[in-house]
Formats: sequence, structure tokens, C-alpha cells
Amino acid sequence: MGPGSSTKSFDLMAEIPPGWRFKPTDEEIVHDYLSNKVLLDPLPDFCIEEIDAEDLRAKHPKCLVKTPYSYGNELGGVSKKGKEKEREKEWYLFIYEDEYFDGKTRRIETVGNGVIGEWRFDGGEEQIRNSEGNVFGFKIFLQFYSGNPPKRTPWRMIKYRLDMEFWDNKISDQEVENWILGRIINGREYNDTF
Repeated sequence: MGPGSSTKSFDLMAEIPPGWRFKPTDEEIVHDYLSNKVLLDPLPDFCIEEIDAEDLRAKHPKCLVKTPYSYGNELGGVSKKGKEKEREKEWYLFIYEDEYFDGKTRRIETVGNGVIGEWRFDGGEEQIRNSEGNVFGFKIFLQFYSGNPPKRTPWRMIKYRLDMEFWDNKISDQEVENWILGRIINGREYNDTF
């Protein structure tokens, strides 16, 4: 894991009140979590799991989200036909040494040398603006495919990175670490707005 990794263990479930869901906005993800991780500033009391980019390229998404609970939301609701939708689950991961930290993307990122599957880039990079309207982060969307031939699965990911041009003005000579944040989603419903 990266140099700033923490390995403290605690009973997270005892600290979270019933009904609470971790559902940060894009601005909160960049400002309150990712920037603090990259700039070595304190994070909130609970911990988002950490993985190396090598693990992301070696393991099926279900093996990356091994905790029995998620920090994210279980998205549900009612379908157009009035039936309750199956709940989607979300997990948040800090990913160390991912090439997206520098803004690099691949159309296809193979997983397990292509035997397990592949993450496919799904659309362009989107800007994330702070409350003053300044671009201070970016995100990209990926869809996981598996099988031979590869078929779309319910696994999706959004990768977040800082806009280092914006943050360079704020950090001067401060040390930074190479982290991005991944939001992994598993759900049976495919929608275009994900």
C-alpha cells in the first residue's frame, strides 16, 4: 500500500447510526476525501479502504469489495412498472499508483491479463467544480465486461482525480501522494445516467 496508508482496525458498524448512508456528492468526494488523502491531511474518523492499482488490474470487482458492509448507499426505489427495484450497492476505495492520477486513461483496462475481464472506458472525462465554480477535479466512467466473448456485467466504476493545476496553487512545496478514488457500483439495472 502507499506510504500514507493506515492499518488501524475498528468496529465501524458500532459507530454508524441505523439508517445512515455514505453518499457524498462529487464535490465532497474531491474536497473532503480525495484532496485530504493526496495532500496527507487528516481524513474523517472512518476509513475508506485502500488498494494498489495492481490489485485493481488483477482482481474481479467482487474481490475488491470484500467488506461485509459498504460505505455507500444501497440504491433502490420503484420501477416504472411499480415493482421495487433491486438494490445497487456502492463501495469507495482509495487506489494507489493508478495512472489516472496523471489524467491518463485507456479505452480498455484488462483484469487478470484478460482472463477475468476488462474495464471499458465509457464516455469522456467530466469536470468537477467547487462551490466557487472552479474546476478542481475530474471523473471518468468505466463498465466491467467478463466472459468470452466479453459481456457487460452489472459492475461499474467511477474514478475521481484531483486537477493538480488547481491544487498546485494551494500546496506550494507540500508533499503529495499518488491516490485516486474509485466508486464501485454493483446493480442489475443498467441506466445511461450512471
